[in-house]
Amino acid sequence: SRKRQIGPLSDVTGNPVIMVFLERDVFQLKRRVQGSPVLFRNTIRKALRESATVEDVDIEYAGATVAAKRVTILPFDGDRIPQQFVEFRNKSYQFTVSDAVPGGFFEIVSQLPDPENQGKILVSDRMVFNSKSDR
Repeated sequence: SRKRQIGPLSDVTGNPVIMVFLERDVFQLKRRVQGSPVLFRNTIRKALRESATVEDVDIEYAGATVAAKRVTILPFDGDRIPQQFVEFRNKSYQFTVSDAVPGGFFEIVSQLPDPENQGKILVSDRMVFNSKSDR
C-alpha cells in the first residue's frame, strides 16, 4: 500500500530514493510538532556530517551475502536540541548501502522508541531495495 513510483528525475545529486524517504519523514515530523521542515532537514544533515557512526555489515542480496556499510545517526540527541524536539531525542536513522546493489541503496530504517516503555518502538518506517528480478 505504500509502494511509490518516483521519477523521472533530472539534475539530482545524491540518491533520490534516500531523499524521498527523508522528505516523507520530515513531513511527518512537521505534522507532529509544527516545526520547520528546513530546521529538520538541517538537523539531519548536520548529524550525517558530524556524528554518524559507520559500521561494516553483511547483507543478503540476490541470494548471496555481500558487504555493506550501515550509517546510523541520532540527529535530535544532544544538549542543545530545541525543546520541541525532546520527544525525538532517541529517533534514529540507519542507512545501509552496498556497491553490490544497483544504485548503492539497500535499506533505510527510521525508528522512534517509546521513552516510557523500554524496548517498545512508537514509530518505525523502513524502505528496502526490491529489484524487479527479486520479486
